[in-house]
Amino acid sequence: HLGACPGLTHLNLYGCQNLTNTSLKTIGTLTLIEHLDLSGLRNITDEGMRHLTNFRSLKTLILASCPQLTRDVVKLIAHYNMLEVLNLSDFNDLNEEAFISLQKLTQLRKLLLSRCKTLPVAGLRHLSALKKLENLNLSTSNVTDDLLPIIGGLDGLKTLDLTHCTASKGLAFLQTLTKLEKLELAFCDGVTDDIVEFCSRRLPHLRYLSLYACKQVTPFALKYLKRLEKLRFLNLSFIPGVTDSLKNELKSTNPKLNISHFPNN
Repeated sequence: HLGACPGLTHLNLYGCQNLTNTSLKTIGTLTLIEHLDLSGLRNITDEGMRHLTNFRSLKTLILASCPQLTRDVVKLIAHYNMLEVLNLSDFNDLNEEAFISLQKLTQLRKLLLSRCKTLPVAGLRHLSALKKLENLNLSTSNVTDDLLPIIGGLDGLKTLDLTHCTASKGLAFLQTLTKLEKLELAFCDGVTDDIVEFCSRRLPHLRYLSLYACKQVTPFALKYLKRLEKLRFLNLSFIPGVTDSLKNELKSTNPKLNISHFPNN
C-alpha cells in the first residue's frame, strides 16, 4: 500500500519485523522520502538497501539495531548527499573504509554510533572532514583513551554523548571542544575532579552536563561548576557526598539551574 503514497516524505517503520528486502523495493519507489526510520528490522540486508539508492532528498536515516546490515551498506549511504542525521547504532564491524565513505556526507550534523564495539582510530580521524557535525553520540561504544584526541579535534561539536566511556586520561582532550552545550558523561569511571575542573574552565557554553554515577568525582570539585553561568541542567545522581547544602550553593549563583540527584546508596 505504500506504493500508493508517492508524495510521502516521512516514514517510520521501527520494529516492523515482517518487513523484508522485498518491502524495501517498494519503499525505494518513494523518491521524495526525507526521513526514514528502519531501526530494529531484523530481516533486511545490504542487498535490500540497494533498492533505496534513488532517494535524493533524504535528510534523516535511522538504521540502528539491524543485525544483518554490515559496514558495506555505508558505501550506499554515502550517496545521500543531503543527509543531516544518521544513526548507525549497533554496527559492530565498522572499519576505516566505512568512515572514508561517511566523510562524503558533507551536510551531516548528527551522527549516532551508540553500542558500536569497533571504532577504529584511523576511521574516526575521517570525521574531521564533516565540518557541519554538531552532535556525536558514542554512548556505550568502545571509546578508549586513544580515541579522545580525535574526538577533541572535532571542534564544531555542540553535543557529545560518552556514556559508559572507558577512557580516563584521554578525557582531558575534551577541553578543546569549547562550543559544547551538552555533555553526557554518565557511568564514565575515568571522570575525576580534574575533568570537572577543566569542564568548568574551558567549556563556557555548557547548558547540560551529566555526571551520573561518576563515582570518582568529589563534592569539592563540583563547586567549580559555579563558573558555568549558562548551565541549566546538572545530573549528580549517585555521586557520593552530594548534600542539599551543596546543591543550594550551586543554585545560589545560578538560580535557573536544575539539579537531578538520587542519593548514593
